Amino acid sequence: MKDSNLQEEAMSFYKNLFSSNVANMHSDLILNNIIVLSSEGVTALTKKVTNEEVYTALMSIDSYKSPGMDGFQPLFLRHVGEFLEMMSRICLKMFSKLVVSTLN
Repeated sequence: MKDSNLQEEAMSFYKNLFSSNVANMHSDLILNNIIVLSSEGVTALTKKVTNEEVYTALMSIDSYKSPGMDGFQPLFLRHVGEFLEMMSRICLKMFSKLVVSTLN
């Protein structure tokens, strides 16, 4: 297969994969399998996330895991204290906003 054919095939695959048509094809599966959270589950998801929880989560990641969207490996984060504190505050804010936006 030529490179141009491979590129076209890949583009077509990912366009179809991420199009709204795919979501519509599986909507019946989604609607029939809705999981409802208990009040305890809602409380657990909406409680404040502490800096210590973020720090513990970051420190528990294997040192050489793939970098995240920010491009940093956990090994780097372990060696920069002030930067780690700043990142934990940013993660805390982002997570809090994400939880609030999904509940509204």
